[in-house]
Amino acid sequence: MKTKKGWDESRLTLDKYLETGDPVDDEMFDYFVGVLPPVTFTDKRVQIGEPVDTDGAGEYTYMTLEKIKGQWVYVGILTK
Repeated sequence: MKTKKGWDESRLTLDKYLETGDPVDDEMFDYFVGVLPPVTFTDKRVQIGEPVDTDGAGEYTYMTLEKIKGQWVYVGILTK
C-alpha cells in the first residue's frame, strides 16, 4: 500500500513514487481529490485535474485512481 506519508518521506515526484497497480491509502486518495479540482471524480475513478501530457491523438492524460474490489488503486496516466 502506498501512503501519502510514505510519498512525503520519499522525496520523489508523485509519478515516480506510484506504480501502476499500487493500492493507495485514504490520505493519498484525499490528495488526488484535493490538490486541484479533479478532472474526473466518480465513485469508481478519480483523475488529478492537472494534465501530465497528451497521448498520440492529442488528448490530455491524467494520473488516475480507480476503485477495484473496494480499494483505490493507482492505474496509471490515462485519458479522460
